[in-house]
Amino acid sequence: EEVPLMMALLKGTKKKMNKLKTLDCCNKIAILDVIAIGNISKMINISAEKHNADIIMMGTHGSKGLNDVFAGSNAEHVVRDTEIPVITIQSGKGKAEVKNIVFATDFSEETKYVFPFIKSFAEIFDAKIHIVKIISDSNFKSRNVALIDAEAFLKENKFGIYPVTILHDLRSKSEGISRYAELHKADMIAL
Repeated sequence: EEVPLMMALLKGTKKKMNKLKTLDCCNKIAILDVIAIGNISKMINISAEKHNADIIMMGTHGSKGLNDVFAGSNAEHVVRDTEIPVITIQSGKGKAEVKNIVFATDFSEETKYVFPFIKSFAEIFDAKIHIVKIISDSNFKSRNVALIDAEAFLKENKFGIYPVTILHDLRSKSEGISRYAELHKADMIAL
């Protein structure tokens, strides 16, 4: 009795994908649709690697803050298990416009590989990048030392001059990032 139900689900999904591919916004990009059965995050990551994807884009369901977006969601599992950049888009937001990108970083080694991608993404939309480091009690470092680290990082990697904000948040890094993003009317948060 599960086979007819599964076949109906697959047929309905294929119909939705075909409809999506006919939208005006999709007419200039190549779309390869893949339907897989299994663990959502695992299947997304397997497919992205198999097809050599440059980016994974996925929706979230009505989340408000950063904690809500990544608290046990499929998006969290995809982000955690892949090395491919992931963009999550909050459902119900209408047309996506990217004017302000908050890049939350700790200036670790992998940041030098991530930042060029964010920079090129910002250039596409002519968006402003806000670099922020959140200091929590668990990783306390003085603001001055953190600013020196940030300036050295940008100079060492020849990324140019960007404003850097160092904030201390007693609650958590994710709450600090979320509050900073709200305050600066961020359209996107890059981690």
